[in-house]
Amino acid sequence: MTEELDFLLDDKPKNDDEIPEGITRGTLILIVGIVAVILVLGVQLFRQNQTQPEPGQRAPDFALISFDGELFTRDSLRGQIIILNFWASWCPPCHAEALDLQAIYEDYADDGVLLLGVNYLDIEENALGFIDQYGITYPNGPDIAERIANAYNFQAAPETFIIGRDGKITNLFIGQVNYETLATALDSILAEDEQ
Repeated sequence: MTEELDFLLDDKPKNDDEIPEGITRGTLILIVGIVAVILVLGVQLFRQNQTQPEPGQRAPDFALISFDGELFTRDSLRGQIIILNFWASWCPPCHAEALDLQAIYEDYADDGVLLLGVNYLDIEENALGFIDQYGITYPNGPDIAERIANAYNFQAAPETFIIGRDGKITNLFIGQVNYETLATALDSILAEDEQ
């Protein structure tokens, strides 16, 4: 009878990979998963209470290094009208608005309007392919560590902000924009400048 109960004395785990103290690998994975979900929900709730800069408010600072290595900052561009467009190569509406944005850049550059493309969560090769595909000549650069997106409380690509010569937001467009919409906004800003 003692031989039959000897297995009770051997309390070493049979598998060296098992986690001691009764926590199984599955339980540990479940706990980590629950913690991750709670963190994601907490971040989303926090961001939900943040608002995007609205027309009339000072535009948040930004620093964008273009794919060509040129640095653009809000303060260094003061005195120009800035169109800040958040986009990604994986975003269908971004493809749809690409030619209109290029046309706006070409038509309004002489009026002191600078279009800056902020590439969001993309692979550089894909982003550069997008730029080549549409013949985009205005400056574009990656949003390293999502700094600009966070400053502008960016929600989803595409989003476009127009910043006036005084550094204040004049317009915010969530979703795809077209030539007519941007031209109307720019013409209004330029008309005010003439007064």
